[in-house]
Amino acid sequence: MSRIDLEHIRDWATAKLSGAQEAQRTVHQYVSLRETTDSILAKMDAAKSDISSRATPAPLQEARLRLVWSKNHRDVSTKYSLSTIGRRHNEPS
Repeated sequence: MSRIDLEHIRDWATAKLSGAQEAQRTVHQYVSLRETTDSILAKMDAAKSDISSRATPAPLQEARLRLVWSKNHRDVSTKYSLSTIGRRHNEPS
């Protein structure tokens, strides 16, 4: 529901209250509706101002792959083979 819709509902409830004589229960419901829409609109304003007051985050650095060279590439390839990646050290093979 948009802000405009909520404002129309609040205005409708206000018009009903200021218009004809309504039953006490109906008046209470219109007042409750008006208070609820006022509360929602106030929270929307607060959230909007909170978002706009935050500093814009720094742009993320572009992720890149790095080539890492090892002098002992056989040891590295057996220690970190595809079958062991993601396993914890104490899990059985």
